Amino acid sequence: MKNKQGFSSLVFIIIIVLILGGGYWVWKGKTEAPAPVADTNIEPPPPVNFFTTKIDTVNLPADQFGWKTYTNEQYGFELKYPGTLSIEYTKFQDTSTFIFDDPYSNQSPDGLLGITIFNTAEAFAVQNTNSTNAGEDVTVGGEKAKKKFWTISLGQAPSEISYSIPSKKIVLRFDRGSYNAIIDSDMDKILSTFRFTK
Repeated sequence: MKNKQGFSSLVFIIIIVLILGGGYWVWKGKTEAPAPVADTNIEPPPPVNFFTTKIDTVNLPADQFGWKTYTNEQYGFELKYPGTLSIEYTKFQDTSTFIFDDPYSNQSPDGLLGITIFNTAEAFAVQNTNSTNAGEDVTVGGEKAKKKFWTISLGQAPSEISYSIPSKKIVLRFDRGSYNAIIDSDMDKILSTFRFTK
């Protein structure tokens, strides 16, 4: 009988120790400082064959309305644009993109105007199959183009208008959806001055 009582006492003590130890572990977990979290603001390294650079346009002369002319001899195009916009050049795999944007605003990450040159016909074809709308036949810079409207959701005004020019493998894309979207008269002026130089 004494053995049973000794065994019961031992079990009772073990249960008390487990309850007290578990309570201490829970209490200690709530009062300890949280473990440091990894810095998520670190930018990953850029992918291979990718770079971005600002294009110096400060010294380009402006017309009486403050518009400047940008000429790209490598890809053979020229256009007038509002002189307040900055230009950034990005090369990624089979594309080269020129982003015209307001340097004082981060409302439009893809810029107010983007001009993308596809270095292969295959890359251009893939871009054009990603759209569900057939587009409208227009002329840009003397070349046949497809004008397409892009919306974020049904029933909204177009957030983007693009002009795909197959003969040159170039797409001009105008932002229409952000806070500082390009206005129609500026878009029309840019399109009317856009021309191919080769």
